[in-house]
Amino acid sequence: MKVNYSLSSLEEISYKVNFDMADDTAIDKSKVKFRIAHKIKINREKNEIIIVLYVFILDLSTNIELIKNGVQAIFKIEPFDAVVKNIEDDEIKVFTPALMDTFLNVSIGAVRGILAKNLKGTPLSGLVLPLIPMQVVRENSIKNDKSD
Repeated sequence: MKVNYSLSSLEEISYKVNFDMADDTAIDKSKVKFRIAHKIKINREKNEIIIVLYVFILDLSTNIELIKNGVQAIFKIEPFDAVVKNIEDDEIKVFTPALMDTFLNVSIGAVRGILAKNLKGTPLSGLVLPLIPMQVVRENSIKNDKSD
């Protein structure tokens, strides 16, 4: 069975800067840590999978969140039931995990580019979200996260 999919929407949904950091040019970029959080939602009526992905940059020396940046990507899939097997207890089961990997990679790439643009001209300018092995993301990518 042929599955058709498309990216129907991609938008930045959050950009938060710790303004105490904004004037501090003494931030050591080698002492920051990235944290990523994501959730996968579905809209069965519209045949959509929605991926919400946030990147947090933390200062390891102070344990302060410096930046929060988030994107939302909406993918339309037809036929929907050829990809999504079932949803129960906030767990999404899919027939095509490779397609979900693609959707997650698109979302990560988008937030990487948006973050690079947003950091330009700040003390964190030039800092790039590193490549993330898909296995790391995959281990936690099929369950919905109830937190916002």
